[in-house]
Parts: sequence; structure tokens; C-alpha cells
Amino acid sequence: MSTADSQLLVAASAVVRDIYEKILHRGKNISQKKLVLLSRFVLIILVFTALLLGLLASDLVFWLVLFAWAGLGASLGPTSILALYWSRTTRSGIFAGILTGTIVTIIWYYTPLLKSALYELVPAFILSLIATIGVSYLTQPPQRTRDFFKVMKNQQ
Repeated sequence: MSTADSQLLVAASAVVRDIYEKILHRGKNISQKKLVLLSRFVLIILVFTALLLGLLASDLVFWLVLFAWAGLGASLGPTSILALYWSRTTRSGIFAGILTGTIVTIIWYYTPLLKSALYELVPAFILSLIATIGVSYLTQPPQRTRDFFKVMKNQQ
């Protein structure tokens, strides 16, 4: 619920502040009271739209969320773990891992034979991990990264 209400508030604020105030009424002075009322109105419309879409397309929403988590987990998971715990991780390795995880997730998802065999997160995570490690070994980490890990190791 916390995520849902936060996203609704951000969306309503973006519509009112960015579209209504800064584009449609650029340079005009709009009272805070009017902006608050308009934000509440937009929020109600967004809630009803989200509820309607959720009721009409509940399976679609579930699969989209599952696919999004697979992409995020496969692209950011291995790179985050390695960046935190392996001093040899490089910037190029991170980019290679993110791209590999994202591309493998998309290809796996849209290939029926692969999709039916295994959830796309698993192979994408593994290949992202391999890509990050491989490219990191081919490139040199900055000295300050190595120094940071040495300092952290000595503090334990």
C-alpha cells in the first residue's frame, strides 16, 4: 500500500505541477488552494483508472509485474552484489552486466520454447553475473576502489 499511494501521489503531482502549471499555464500565478484541489481531482481519476485497469486486466498486471521484477533482478542484482562485495568490479563490468541481464530477460521472455522451460530471471541473472565478472577481469578498477576495500577490510 505504501508503494501504491506514493506512486499515485507522485503521478498526481507530476500531472498538476509539470503539465498543468508549467506547460498549460506557464508564467501565470496559480494559487496553492487551486493546485491542491486539482491534485486531489487528478488523484481520484488516477485511482479509479488504476482500479478499472486492475479489475479488467488482473492477469496482465500480474505478468507485467513479474516480468519487470525479472528484468530488474537480473540486471541490477548481480551487479549490486558484486559492487558491494568484490573489489575487482569495474564500471565497464557493471554496464556489461546490466545490459546482459536486460537483453537476456527480454529475449528469454519472448522466446516461447525458452519461456516454457525456465523463468527468465534465472538464466538472465547467471549470464549477467558472468558478464560482470568477465568484463571486470578485462578492465582495471580505479585505485580508489581498491583503497576503499582495503580500508573496509582493515576495519573488521
